[in-house]
Amino acid sequence: MIYNIDYAYTSNVGLVRGNQEDNFWCDGSFMPQVNSGTAGVFTGTMNAEDVPAFAVFDGMGGESFGEAASWLAAEGFDEYYKENKKKFRQDPRIYTEEVSKHMNRKVCAFAEENHIRSMGSTSVMVLFGDDWFAASNLGDSRIYTLTDKKLLQISTDHVFRGGGYRKPPLVQYLGLEESEGDLEPSFVREKITPGMRILLCSDGVTDMIEEDELEKLMSMEESVEKTAEVILNTALEHGGRDNTTLILLQASGGQEKQGFGAFLRGLFGRKKKSEQ
Repeated sequence: MIYNIDYAYTSNVGLVRGNQEDNFWCDGSFMPQVNSGTAGVFTGTMNAEDVPAFAVFDGMGGESFGEAASWLAAEGFDEYYKENKKKFRQDPRIYTEEVSKHMNRKVCAFAEENHIRSMGSTSVMVLFGDDWFAASNLGDSRIYTLTDKKLLQISTDHVFRGGGYRKPPLVQYLGLEESEGDLEPSFVREKITPGMRILLCSDGVTDMIEEDELEKLMSMEESVEKTAEVILNTALEHGGRDNTTLILLQASGGQEKQGFGAFLRGLFGRKKKSEQ
């Protein structure tokens, strides 16, 4: 089966922060380094045969370094995807590892050139095959699936588990120097089911909305555009303490993949008995 992927994305600075440290990559679009989010919710549809790709980045660092890190990540994802898109289906795990390394090198190089001691970005990404998708992440931004109105987190929270931190530090992120440890992005590969929804989001969503409420919101019988708008507004209504970025995806319109023989038969048709 080959599915269409309907998408909706939005990014909002929130109600407390004065700057926007989130970024994203969606069908070739991402925000400039200095931005105040998107002007509403944007939508579109891609065919899974075209290897749709989506990503969310949440930057961290003092002064303007967080937005620099997330922008460098989005730019790095854009570069690698455009140059290596055809390699994805050969080995999805290796592909996500390599694009993560490419983004990481860009963030680390910027930090070194500008003598910055602390900057980085989380990363969540989803790329599609015909009837499957691969998901990978670094940090605590999250990826959820919704199937039969059941919400499931498929990303891994790369956070320090010890101590009494209110917000535990990250142990994996873009900007991690090789001397500090190996970059180890989490990876999953899943089958697509008709109507499945996938959410990529920064912690501006997950810190403001409990999972049981998020499950109800994602289960709404509404378009991805309306559902994304409701999720954003709910995060803001709950305080909007952080930048809020989300991409909501839904699989639709599954069609059988035709082989070359089937393609020719569909193109020219079968001969009638009277013609044989």
